[in-house]
Amino acid sequence: MVDAAVIKRFESKFCPEPNSGCFLWTDSLRNIYGQFWDGHRNWYAHRFSWRLANGPIPRGKLVLHRCDVPTCVNPAHLFIGTHKDNANDMSIKGRAHKGYKLTAEQVREIRSAPGLHRDLAKRYGVHRVMIGAIKRQKVWRSL
Repeated sequence: MVDAAVIKRFESKFCPEPNSGCFLWTDSLRNIYGQFWDGHRNWYAHRFSWRLANGPIPRGKLVLHRCDVPTCVNPAHLFIGTHKDNANDMSIKGRAHKGYKLTAEQVREIRSAPGLHRDLAKRYGVHRVMIGAIKRQKVWRSL
């Protein structure tokens, strides 16, 4: 159960946008998402909003945006999904980065290749963060 004062403070940090129906976060951001301190821990604001409206977020699940607005905290615009659901949603809506599509062979090459992440990123046309995620097996785990 969330304290009423915490809920009131949370609600003071977003503004309804009348045309889209989004509740736009007006306070601090982390990456491109709102962030909210509930007095115990830091939350992504959209995850906190989901929790207030719907209860706990299932373990290992993401809170995704139907509206594609990262600062939206309207629970009606949010839904639960997996990483695969998020990737499919991005692809359907045209938000997938074409340069991030690698073949299994390229991923194996990246994992075994020496060198700086930025150099590998240039060679394969992806961001250096993706190179790190591949090398740490955060993505493409099945290989």
